[in-house]
Amino acid sequence: MPLLILLSGCSVDGDEDINLQQGYTEWSTEFYPKSVSNSYTVKFNNSEQNYIRNNETTGTLEVYKNQNDSLVLHIDNAKLTDGKFSFVQTISGKLELYDVDKYQPFTADVIYTDGLAADYLLMLDNYEIQNKATNYLNKTDFEKASLSIKRKKDSKLLYSIPLSQATNIIQLFQSDESFIEMPKDPEDPPKDCMKVRFFYTKEDLPDIDSIQISLFPTVDFEQWGDEIGSVKLKVGKLSEYILIDWNKALVDGQAATAMDYDIVDLSKPNEKLIDHLGSNWGQSFIYKDGNFKFVTVHIISDSGVLGKRLDEVRALTKKW
Repeated sequence: MPLLILLSGCSVDGDEDINLQQGYTEWSTEFYPKSVSNSYTVKFNNSEQNYIRNNETTGTLEVYKNQNDSLVLHIDNAKLTDGKFSFVQTISGKLELYDVDKYQPFTADVIYTDGLAADYLLMLDNYEIQNKATNYLNKTDFEKASLSIKRKKDSKLLYSIPLSQATNIIQLFQSDESFIEMPKDPEDPPKDCMKVRFFYTKEDLPDIDSIQISLFPTVDFEQWGDEIGSVKLKVGKLSEYILIDWNKALVDGQAATAMDYDIVDLSKPNEKLIDHLGSNWGQSFIYKDGNFKFVTVHIISDSGVLGKRLDEVRALTKKW
């Protein structure tokens, strides 16, 4: 929702109260993005007061930057529309009158590995933008603009994508040159269920292009029940979710408490990379009592074996 700001002032021609039924119109302003609204002062017909006579709805519009009191927008014969003036500050910092048919909003949502956000610059074309903040571009510029991430210390370009394709969350993982596009979460799983998805990167194991991971219910990591789900995934890509229904996860009729898993290199389907390793071996995120709704898991190589370790991506974990 746009932020509606009524400029200060409640009287005209002295301290007399205004009777809106006696020829006066109240006017207001709104800014896109709304976070910049306190950065500007708006004057209409050389006045900051937010009441004007009904016959004065066309006049001179001026906007001043509060930081240095500089004039940033001047429009003669500006017409008040629906009782307000709407402004947009584009990524270049320029202030213009807002037209919903002319400008396209865009919000970048980048999730960084813990502690790394300060090491990178998020760029929209040649302009630095703030993560999770809404930015506005002219629609003609939107189609040719690019979103990119640079390393701050040397300005090295690490990732770039056309803005028109950047509809998903972007995830920066352990290596500062590994990026994966993250689709938005699907519908919630049923109660007493969780959804888990997986990924691995070239840094984890460069020679394996695609794998399959299968999940098996277990009680003690010594015995396991029938497979409850499997998923195939390619290097550098997120898998689909596997739905775990803990009410149906049984081992010889006994309720499972966690998951074992197998991993197969799809180029060698008869050779298991991992054969029934406990999913909470050193971890705690694919087990029944965790109250998890969504979990994203990084499959990591250890001693040259892909999947010897699983890491939960905490920023993408959601609990019930």
